[in-house]
Amino acid sequence: MVSISRAMATEEHLPPTVYGGQHLVTAVPGDGIGPEMLEHVKSIFKYVQVPVRFEEIRVGHDIDTAECDLVIESIRRNRVALKGNLETHKFREGYFSKNHYIREKLDLFASVTRCHSLNGVPT
Repeated sequence: MVSISRAMATEEHLPPTVYGGQHLVTAVPGDGIGPEMLEHVKSIFKYVQVPVRFEEIRVGHDIDTAECDLVIESIRRNRVALKGNLETHKFREGYFSKNHYIREKLDLFASVTRCHSLNGVPT
């Protein structure tokens, strides 16, 4: 799970993106089991009627920085994301970690999961 750093949240002072009473969440399935896991999350959220819509961005290990920037733009706009791991080929020529790039651009320095209760959703 990706969360926005404290520095970014205080800079913008923007409320989460909400359309028609539903929160918009960036969803990046990534590679490996990520797409399957996202489908399970979506079905669970639908079953318990969580007021969430997903802005799904399908990217994988073969993307470049321009496509990573689209992911970052969506996360900044929506202020919350579910992100699967993007495969990294460490031993290939031109090695570039998209996971590291996204973490660095969003100023994420630790694996932090913040949870908030939403009005109307029993917890």
